Amino acid sequence: YAISASWLGIVWLFFSTLIIYEIIKLFIKIPTPLAGILIISIVTALTIYSMVNAQLIKIKKITIPAAIDAKIVQLSDIHIGSVSTSFLKRIIDKTNSLDPEMVLITGDLVDNFNDTTQKALALLKNFNAPVFFVTGNHEKYVGKDKVIKALEAANLTVLRNEKTVQGPLQIIGLDYNDKDNHLAQTIKNLDIDTQKFSILMYHKPVELTKLATTGINLTLTGHTHAGQIFPFNFVVKFFYPYLT
Repeated sequence: YAISASWLGIVWLFFSTLIIYEIIKLFIKIPTPLAGILIISIVTALTIYSMVNAQLIKIKKITIPAAIDAKIVQLSDIHIGSVSTSFLKRIIDKTNSLDPEMVLITGDLVDNFNDTTQKALALLKNFNAPVFFVTGNHEKYVGKDKVIKALEAANLTVLRNEKTVQGPLQIIGLDYNDKDNHLAQTIKNLDIDTQKFSILMYHKPVELTKLATTGINLTLTGHTHAGQIFPFNFVVKFFYPYLT
């Protein structure tokens, strides 16, 4: 699976580079053998850069204006099965080093449910803070019930169209759903306490304008991988204006 996913990315880099080459060729004549060498060299360099960059764990700190003081770590789209168990361990260690009060995981934690993945999920017990989770589209592909069972065994709290109160915070977690235009109504049915600072966990960054009218103070999403890969990010941004 990991090899296939990597090859898909390499093919996309080839496709994008060839499109650019075809445009340049309209204005500048480049000998075909030289063009072939340049294209292969560029794609090879981009592939190496992308693979190295994918192994880096970057921390983005954001201060949210609010009348409360809480340190929260959000994780999303880790895709265990495409990434190694050691990479997950590094994520857990890095998260613990930040000493958060809670960890919120907004879906697509797994890509499959083989023996290796199940052993990796057991490492989630090593988080030092309470962990809350909502499903993404990949949990749906793999089989939500068995994934959720494994996560609960690792002491994660899975929020499925429900809310939980954690001190001054109200955490709302919604299951991933292929249908659009359902989030706002689902939240209204949960009877949100507008006196508390409310955080919504949902996998896709959709209906954000509508969500602003429901009493939600902060929405945390994932799914888009910040556009995934250049220049595909411009296409993704057309469908999801708020890349996460």
